[in-house]
Amino acid sequence: KMSKRIELTYDDKVTIATHKDHKLNDPMVIHEAMSELVELVSGQEHSFVVINFEEVEFLSSGFLGGLMDVKKAAEKKK
Repeated sequence: KMSKRIELTYDDKVTIATHKDHKLNDPMVIHEAMSELVELVSGQEHSFVVINFEEVEFLSSGFLGGLMDVKKAAEKKK
């Protein structure tokens, strides 16, 4: 499946998920990005995932809250 919101690169045992969007404040964008990240960490073969916000100029508190769901999904996999 091709990612809409994040670009994946791989480095040894690390998957790097780079956000393509410059602003992460629209509820639909947040929902899509969170869904992609949860799917990534749930099915991830690598031990570590780094979320790269280099291109992001603004993110909302709603997005930050959504990162807790990503963390929970990653912890379930352990």
